[in-house]
Amino acid sequence: MAADVSRIALWCFAVFYIAFDSLAGVAAGLVASYASALPADQQHTLLPLIMDLNFSPIAIGITALGGLGWVTAVVAAAIALRQRGLARNPAILLGLSAIFALHTPPTGPLGLLFFALAAAWLEFAPQLRARSQPAAL
Repeated sequence: MAADVSRIALWCFAVFYIAFDSLAGVAAGLVASYASALPADQQHTLLPLIMDLNFSPIAIGITALGGLGWVTAVVAAAIALRQRGLARNPAILLGLSAIFALHTPPTGPLGLLFFALAAAWLEFAPQLRARSQPAAL
């Protein structure tokens, strides 16, 4: 069940984060395009508009749904790994990657580092164990 929850939550993360990034990018591009037509001394007046667009209740709601999806996905995946009897350390790293939901530095890069370490551990550790065990005769 934890694996199914993780898959559904990951879908929510992908949908809502893409929606937010698209909304923020298009809005900022439109404001910048409009600002480029203004005299240089007036262009700075539009900066608060970009901030207001990124921190509007709709944008915050979309971002919150994406962040909640990420946190739920990685925590549920860590639980699913432990239920299958896999090592505790990669599950802990995967759970720690939940801080990526706050994707600005330093938490975003640190969360991605935790995720990458967990993925590398899960991918390569079984192969390393297999190589270190003597072959059966």
